[in-house]
Amino acid sequence: NDTWLKNSKISEAGDTIRKILIDMEQTKYIQNSALVASMIQQELGPLDVTHGLKSRGVKQAMFYVLSQVAMPSTLVEMGFLSNTGDRSRLMDVVFRDEFIKSLISALKRYRDKVNSKETPAK
Repeated sequence: NDTWLKNSKISEAGDTIRKILIDMEQTKYIQNSALVASMIQQELGPLDVTHGLKSRGVKQAMFYVLSQVAMPSTLVEMGFLSNTGDRSRLMDVVFRDEFIKSLISALKRYRDKVNSKETPAK
C-alpha cells in the first residue's frame, strides 16, 4: 500500500529528526557535565591517600539516568559492595563524611564558576 509506505517514510524521517534534536539538546550539557565531574574528581583526590580510594577516572557514557535530564549530570561511584575493601570503607562513617564533604565542595566550586560566567562584568 502506497499510503502505508509514505507514512512509514515520514515516520522514519520524524524519528531521525527527533533523535537529532535530542542529541543536540544533550550535547549542550556535556561540557558542563565534564567540568563538574572533573571538579568532583579533584576534590576526591585526597581520599586516595587517606582512605586508599582508587580513582577510576572521569569517563563519558550515555547512561539512561544521565541522558534523560535537561541539565549537567554526573554519576559518582563510591565503591562496590561486592568488594570487601570497598564495603568496609563504605561502612566507615568518617569516610562517608569526608566523601560527602568533598562532593559538596566540588558542587560549590562548580556553582561559583557557573554563576561567575552568568554575572555580567561591571
